[in-house]
Amino acid sequence: MPHPTQSSPTLARASDTSRNSLLHVSLAVEAERAERTHTLLGEAAGSLLTAMTVPTSLVQQLAEMATAAARYLVEHSEQPRYRLWIQADPGGITLAVTDCIEHPGAERPAWLPATCVSHQGSALMPDPSPQSYGADQALDVQRTREGHFRVACRMPWAEPTSPQSPC
Repeated sequence: MPHPTQSSPTLARASDTSRNSLLHVSLAVEAERAERTHTLLGEAAGSLLTAMTVPTSLVQQLAEMATAAARYLVEHSEQPRYRLWIQADPGGITLAVTDCIEHPGAERPAWLPATCVSHQGSALMPDPSPQSYGADQALDVQRTREGHFRVACRMPWAEPTSPQSPC
């Protein structure tokens, strides 16, 4: 069963009532690895995003992304727990699913692109920017040198003008 992590969400609303009046939110939900974890995390993402008053089209796309990301982890990771992480800011929403459960005060892991090269421990440098992954609205798979996975994407508040594939 998913449960909220220790970090509490911070909500701030602008004075206007526009659809992206949600300024800053950061939420995390953890679930134990199980046969249907991917479905559970996808539904949790949809529920959280709906509660945050995210537009329905983005809720559907991001919930599908969360399901696909969690499915990837179930198929590629043996870790016992997964974390769904949602961050909203004025530019859009970042959604990630990871098998790396960071503890308060622990050093943040260095995330590298999940390529054949990085799996072999090359000298690739990590990209610390949370805006770096999923900038094209596609799933982005990253991995730490220790073998943890993170699957993420970033969606802008505005609808894309070109016919890009959603997360």
